[in-house]
Amino acid sequence: MTWQGATYHPTLGSCAFEVVAGDADFLRGDSTGDGRVDISDPIHILGCKFLGAACPTCSDASDANDDGLSDVSDPIFLLSFLFLGGPPPRPPGLAECGPDPTVDSLPTCDYSSCPP
Repeated sequence: MTWQGATYHPTLGSCAFEVVAGDADFLRGDSTGDGRVDISDPIHILGCKFLGAACPTCSDASDANDDGLSDVSDPIFLLSFLFLGGPPPRPPGLAECGPDPTVDSLPTCDYSSCPP
């Protein structure tokens, strides 16, 4: 191969690489990462936003209303669902772990409560 006037002879070798496909599976609304959606999840999000508590490790899981943001509307959505008959979180939902079907700019999830 010639590049910028010099001739190079490539050496072929072997390499190893890992293919990672998308984000981790998760349960939407489970901001604590404990494998269920309950009152602790909106409390966890509010603690992160207003009290300096540790923030969720999976922003997609805490994005309960699936608007692509992790903000105060998410605990409000969860409280409405849990206590006022509001709509449930969108897929991957509450029953089965899954990847986020919605494209957003939230960071990659670190969620370990789903079976491999």
